[in-house]
Amino acid sequence: MELKRVVIYSVTVLIIIFTGYVMSDYYIDSSQTAFEAQKRGAPSSDKVWTLQEYNMFYRYLSVLPQDIDYPVLSSDKSAKLFRSFIDSLDNILNEPVADEIIFIKIIKLKSVCQNILELYVDKGIKIEKYNNEVAYLYGIQIQILSQMQKIADRVIRTGQNKGKNSPVQIKGLEMMKQGATVQVSVSLDLLSESDAFKDNATLLLYFKQYVPELLRFFDRHRKDIIKNRIIEVSESIDTPSTKQTLNDIASSI
Repeated sequence: MELKRVVIYSVTVLIIIFTGYVMSDYYIDSSQTAFEAQKRGAPSSDKVWTLQEYNMFYRYLSVLPQDIDYPVLSSDKSAKLFRSFIDSLDNILNEPVADEIIFIKIIKLKSVCQNILELYVDKGIKIEKYNNEVAYLYGIQIQILSQMQKIADRVIRTGQNKGKNSPVQIKGLEMMKQGATVQVSVSLDLLSESDAFKDNATLLLYFKQYVPELLRFFDRHRKDIIKNRIIEVSESIDTPSTKQTLNDIASSI
């Protein structure tokens, strides 16, 4: 199911790539302050979020009228709310509980973050208003996958030592790797083919930090697929700093 969602969503990326974004000469900030957002059901931006707050944030976004903007980092009114979204992730991803428990939580976190990504893309499909936030949301998908892969690999290795791994677990791990491969490829497509995200510093930062870590758990064949795609994208990019970052990532795989 997760692989299917990623593949389906790659179609949305193609829409972005081939239709492009309509540039605005100026941006009128119609987002809400943290206080206004809370009155509509958004979580507080004055505390570290749990999974419950992420679900609250999704519900808040999903019922906002069209004339109210989603929170953006460039806004004096709503930046704090989106910053809470970003800064609270580690609280869930690194919660000191049993692997089986945290893995389930992270699956739920990935699902709600994917839903939020879809909302931002859908609302901003013809406007460049949410480029930075969408870049963060794509990068966060890679960050979450990296942690999921780390935990799943640890669970599988523990099971192997105890002779308790089931065929279902092994198949699930393989499907997760397939989904991660597609997610990385989708993000590379954004970097290389979409004017809206070309040379995007945020996406590059997430790539540099999490893709090598994610691929540590892949077999050589799958690593080579991603590595060759990164090299291909690097060769198509003119910006020296972006080219260098991608080459550094490729050389570390």
